This record gives sequence, C-alpha cells and structure tokens, in this order.
Amino acid sequence: MTASPPTSRAIGVLEALAASPEGLSSSAVARRLGLTTSTVALILATLDELAYVERQPDKSYRLGAGVLRLLSGVQSRFPLLGAAHDELARLSARVGCGCALARIGRDSQEVILTIGDVAADLGIRPGVRLTLDPPHGLVAMAWRGREDVKSWLASAPEPLSGADVGRQRRLLADIAAAGFAVYGVRHDAHAMVTRLSGLLSGIQHAPSANVLQQQLGQLASVVGAYTAEELATRRRRSVSYVLAPVFGPESQPRYLVSLQVMRDSVGAEELDDYVRQLLHSTQLLTAQIGGRAPRRA
Repeated sequence: MTASPPTSRAIGVLEALAASPEGLSSSAVARRLGLTTSTVALILATLDELAYVERQPDKSYRLGAGVLRLLSGVQSRFPLLGAAHDELARLSARVGCGCALARIGRDSQEVILTIGDVAADLGIRPGVRLTLDPPHGLVAMAWRGREDVKSWLASAPEPLSGADVGRQRRLLADIAAAGFAVYGVRHDAHAMVTRLSGLLSGIQHAPSANVLQQQLGQLASVVGAYTAEELATRRRRSVSYVLAPVFGPESQPRYLVSLQVMRDSVGAEELDDYVRQLLHSTQLLTAQIGGRAPRRA
C-alpha cells in the first residue's frame, strides 16, 4: 500500500474534490492547492486505495463511495443535517436570500450548513466559529436563567457600561418574548459585505485571543440587534440578517438558523414575511429533533 501522505494535504484534496462534484484532474488539484503534481499523485493513489476517491475514464478524480463510511458518525453528531438541508433550501427559495445553520456549543456557535450565494460571499461557511461572549450570543442566551445571564454579561472581553448591560438585558427579554432577533447593518449594507467577509475570515485565522476579540468587536460595530420598541415603529430599516433558534428537548436553543438578508431598506411587511417563513422552518426543525419550544414570555 502506498505510504500515507500528510493528513492536512489529504484533507485539502478531499475538500477540493467535494467542491467539484464533476471531478478534477490530478494537475488541477495540484494547482488549486499549490502542491506539486507528484505530491498530489501520491495522495490520490492512497485515497483511491481506500475508496475515498475514484478515478474516472477521463483520468480525473471525484469523491468515492468510501466517504459514505464516515456518514454514520457525522449523522450521529449532527442528526439535523439531512432535514435541515432540505428545509433551508426551501426557505432560501421562498425568501430569496442565503441561509445558515449553526450548532450551539458550550461557549461558541459553529456554522455547519449554508445555503445560497450570499452566505458564501460573507465568508459564512461550515467550520466558522463565533464566540458567545457579549454582545454575541444573544439568541443562544435569551432563554437561560438569571444566573447564567449574569455570568454571560460578566464574561464580556471589555467591561460593559450600565447602559450596555441594560440594552443587552432588554434585547434578551425581547428575543425571548418574540422568538427571533433582527439585526441591522449600521451603515450601507452593500459596502459592508466586503468588510463582514474580511472580518469573518480574520476571525478564523486570528493569531491570538486578543486579536480574535478585537475582530469580534469590529464585527459587533458593524451589525446590532433591534429592540422590540425599535421594531414596533414599522418603518423601513436596514436588515443584515434575521435569526431564530431550533430548540432541543430541554427547551433551550440547540441550533440557530439565520437569513442573510443584507438589504439597506426593508419594509415592515417584507420583514414580517421573513420572520414568518423563518419561524415556520425553525418550528419544523425543532419537531424533527424532538425539541420543545418554551412558552413565550
């Protein structure tokens, strides 16, 4: 059997082929990854023996049936993926914008599924992680107990002012009452797409925790959640995204579904439709995993 190539390079080859279902030649893979053709040939030979890739008649390669052996483990860890892909695809088609599904962890949220071009343009892709430190994580924390919220507010990288704490508590209460959150871009939405993409990319490659927190702070300065009072004005407004939770059996958010709207001006009726369609999808997905939505505050 061929000697095993470095794991990271093998993963890069698999990801390149996953992005090109029709297949790629060995030289095309080498160009995409910046590797020598001999290195890629060695990797493909090993993956071919394991059936992770298969060689086509035109000598190009595509993913093989061997990757199916990994699915049982993935499905057990992310039981929602199959149903979520179909439902988010329908949701994206209905509202005409990209969607993303994130799994809530202990102290971060990880994107595990994206649908639509807008999510890709923003740098939102599977594997992207964002911390739940304030002011992030509002929807994840909205149904937590008083002590959990107190600890969460105290975990902010920079101490929050009294006004900031008051606004965060007000937003938490509003989200728990409504079941969703609406975020708006603070400046021109189209001009912010590039900045958001760069920030999200930088977050994934931050060399230190301090740099990471600085980048998250910049992200928070670009977008912010609207309070119920602000939404009640029914005026046209900038909307970056609308977000709602998928609840687990313990009535706490297990996943987050977001619509990447990224529009400078959205009317009240349009926003109502975004919310209605999003909540319909999250309710279906909550039922899919045996979850239970909490009683509205």
